[in-house]
Amino acid sequence: MEFLKEHLGEELYSQVAEKLKDNDKVKLANLAEGQYVAKGKFEAMEAKVTALTNDLAGRDTDLADLQKKVGKSDTLKADLETLQAKYTEANASHEKDLLLADIKLGIIEYGANDAVGAMAHVDVAKISRVEGKLVGLNEQLDPIKAKYPNNFGSPKENLQSTPPNPQAESIQADDENLSDDEFFDRKMAERNK
Repeated sequence: MEFLKEHLGEELYSQVAEKLKDNDKVKLANLAEGQYVAKGKFEAMEAKVTALTNDLAGRDTDLADLQKKVGKSDTLKADLETLQAKYTEANASHEKDLLLADIKLGIIEYGANDAVGAMAHVDVAKISRVEGKLVGLNEQLDPIKAKYPNNFGSPKENLQSTPPNPQAESIQADDENLSDDEFFDRKMAERNK
């Protein structure tokens, strides 16, 4: 209460101090110095600070969890990209193998006596499959046949001229379990008998 002395003067200050001396209901404070805050306001502010502190702690926990998940997500994303690259590579290899098998079969159907020898003269990069048919193979085989006519019969002659085989049914069942190269080799061996 001393701060009132300079504003009220000594006499008035003494009267006010005497009246408020044992009064518990009135408390004076210099608000200019920030000495007094109403209890309700203080409690409300304290509750707000507590709530914000708890909210901040919760957000810190959520952020830590999210960072862990992001780390896992990056790992999973990298694994997925690796698997996609492997799938793409395997699919391309499979398509290439299928194209080579179709080319070998196309060479045999064209009438080549030596499909392996004819295959050595074919530029595989210039052959494609469109709607299930090979494009560019016959165009490459025509000059080879003109240059080496003795290495070719009539188209499909080699496949049709295979003599009847009494074990054909068992061989045909075995053919389903062979790789493309093994099947090709077996057909060439049967044709050359």
